[in-house]
Amino acid sequence: LPHLHPLHAEPFADVSSLPTALLCEATRRSVTVALSGDGGDELFGGYPRYFWGERIERLRRHLGPLAGPASATVAAVPEGLWDALGRVVPGLASGSAGAAARVRRLAGYLGCPPDDVYRRIITAWPVPPLLSGTDAGEAGPRPQRFPGLPWASQMMAVDQASYLVDDILTKVDRVSMATGLEARVPLLDHRVVEFSWTLPPAFVPGARG
Repeated sequence: LPHLHPLHAEPFADVSSLPTALLCEATRRSVTVALSGDGGDELFGGYPRYFWGERIERLRRHLGPLAGPASATVAAVPEGLWDALGRVVPGLASGSAGAAARVRRLAGYLGCPPDDVYRRIITAWPVPPLLSGTDAGEAGPRPQRFPGLPWASQMMAVDQASYLVDDILTKVDRVSMATGLEARVPLLDHRVVEFSWTLPPAFVPGARG
């Protein structure tokens, strides 16, 4: 850890920087050039938020003006009841979060403005502390800059334009070069990127339509 922060020279919140640095050090003992799979998730719908974002948006459309009241009703149910249901309903409590946390997170998505859903999905706090007192809704990447795409595809596009460039590639480039390892990203060849956007919805479930 003491060796990591000089590599970034700025606040850098991606904790995977540590295992990436260890992996690069181990790889450098054998080779000087390695291939990275970075870009695969952003190009081919690999993050759960692409699947769930599309389903959340579909549920919002079905509920219409009832989305807000439904969100409030779900949030009012005691956590213990949701956790009890999670023990008997398959999939409700899957993952690291309990049933109550998962259901209330969904309720939060339904209850916030549509333009704010993506930011709520990718952040740890509804209003980041450093943005307290500012218009937090205007901060960070916004899928709505790609209005001609389906909702999940908007998220993929904004991830390619921001998260991939400003986090993933920055992290790998800095920690790999610090160990003398050259990490190349073949999936980001422009022909692969262009091809990914020609795939029909059935090839990228939940992310293209």
